Amino acid sequence: TIGTAMRTALALTTMLAVSASGLPSLLINKIVVQVGPDGTDDDVSMKICDTSKCCTTKTLSNTFSSEWVKDKLETWDGSDLGNCSEILFESEARKLDVTVIKATKKKDSLDITSVALEGAPTSDKKKIKKFQCGSFKLKGTDSQKSSICPGSSQTPGRGPSKITSVPINISRENYKINNVVVQMGDDGTNDDVSMKICYAKS
Repeated sequence: TIGTAMRTALALTTMLAVSASGLPSLLINKIVVQVGPDGTDDDVSMKICDTSKCCTTKTLSNTFSSEWVKDKLETWDGSDLGNCSEILFESEARKLDVTVIKATKKKDSLDITSVALEGAPTSDKKKIKKFQCGSFKLKGTDSQKSSICPGSSQTPGRGPSKITSVPINISRENYKINNVVVQMGDDGTNDDVSMKICYAKS
């Protein structure tokens, strides 16, 4: 009937609109960890979150070799990722929140230099997206540390996407800086800190 046809058309239109806005389709398939000068014998796993959902890896361990050894580059994928290999994250996510979870049974500290996540949309597995985290420093009694990890896209044959500055014609007296936001890392300082902001002349 006409009514049924209209409802079907409306349903298809709604589905297309949702699809165009970007359904969650980003699948994480690899975690690369650079262990720093202090490894650990405690069990370690990771939690990965976007703005609406989280996943947790299995305990990240190796069957035939030691893991979380100082200065070692570790790569985790496949079944090691637990449900993180199944959860679909926001396809246009600009950042992911990563939490390193460490057991405290042995109270063994851990120093991680960097963590990199690698994934791709299920619709285009060649469009690799990487999320780069900074360092994680966990004391023996620390059970977890979190970090915000910004992302960048990369297609084979091309380099990662970059933020490009665009010159804007604007008069000096109409351009006023009224807020500076700084995200501190794991290492603060007791020294005085200031910033210099310059006006680029044309």
